[in-house]
Amino acid sequence: MSTNASGASSPTNRRTHVHHGQVSRAFKQEAGAYLARLVAHEDSGALLERVPDGPAVALEIARPEEFAAVLDRDDLTLLDGAPLVLVGPAYGVVGVATGPATPPAHLSVVFVSRLEGGHAVEIPASDPDQPSWQLFAVEFLQAPADG
Repeated sequence: MSTNASGASSPTNRRTHVHHGQVSRAFKQEAGAYLARLVAHEDSGALLERVPDGPAVALEIARPEEFAAVLDRDDLTLLDGAPLVLVGPAYGVVGVATGPATPPAHLSVVFVSRLEGGHAVEIPASDPDQPSWQLFAVEFLQAPADG
């Protein structure tokens, strides 16, 4: 399957990458962004559980090999033993936290993204105590719960 210049797959028109303009919009609280824990992952599928005790949501990761590589990193940030994920449901974007082993008491997310090949791949940490966020386009397989 080929992709067009915007990162959309043909013929399904599914996004495979995150556009840098989506980053600042996707993770704002007014856009419904929230924190979650990755509780299950297999192939391109993942199950996230909203923090602190929200419902689970299933999703499909557009770049499963790259997602799996992030999950294998030594610097993955864990919350209660599971990878910490920032979810932007309105824009179909997630960020997997890397950096400190555990998240700080107060998370700070900057809306600056690192680009590779014209696509946003990471939100860098704002300081050494904060995680960076590895970005992925996703498709929700069940409707995300309202915040």
